[in-house]
Amino acid sequence: MVAGTGLDGLAVETLPIRLGTTTAEAAELTRQSHLTELRGRLYDPQALDTLEKRVETAVAKHVETFPLELGVQLQSLRSLARAPDAAIDYVVDRLIRNGRIEVNQSLVKPAGWTGTLSDRERLLADAMMHEICVNPSEPPAVSELAAKFGDKAPALLRYMERAGQLVRISDDRYYSPGAVETMVGKLRSTLEPRRIYTPAELREVLGVSRKYLIPFLEFCDVTGITERRAEGRVLGIGQVRAT
Repeated sequence: MVAGTGLDGLAVETLPIRLGTTTAEAAELTRQSHLTELRGRLYDPQALDTLEKRVETAVAKHVETFPLELGVQLQSLRSLARAPDAAIDYVVDRLIRNGRIEVNQSLVKPAGWTGTLSDRERLLADAMMHEICVNPSEPPAVSELAAKFGDKAPALLRYMERAGQLVRISDDRYYSPGAVETMVGKLRSTLEPRRIYTPAELREVLGVSRKYLIPFLEFCDVTGITERRAEGRVLGIGQVRAT
């Protein structure tokens, strides 16, 4: 009966009626049959083995197709595998325990896998890095880079961020680490502790237009470089002025 349900599983509560036994007898028969119980349903181990192979294959196929991404979203994997969440969670946990896959923040990838750039992708990445560094304190937006370098630009930028080659300041803008260090250095060396600075004053310190100033200041707020107040911003607690 369980094998016939495939990955739908069989509700445990229906067994006594289906078998014409007591609940205790049905439980003992289940134990002897080596069936897997997940959230009140029984599954055939062979069906779960097949699902496990399907999940592992789907993960491997995804990273092969999208090598610039960190992996496949667990929720997307559930859709790809076409199985109940309980069964998916079971085989994913088993693959993790067996060292076949890794899960990080809902992203699933083969164990030990790291994406690599093709020669063309490396050329595109280098070209975008050059574009970003032409005017390091006012780099182009992601949309502008995509218009110039193609649809792969956003994924390449995320890849470069993960590699430490870029710093994401906002959803639509990346800076080189050197540019961020220089701009933060100006704030640390110029701002006086506990004094509140208006956006206009901070624009003079950084030498950028308001279009670039506000997203950068919001980044500084998040990272603790500055603290936002009603009247403006102050140097963050623990920031040491450069000498």
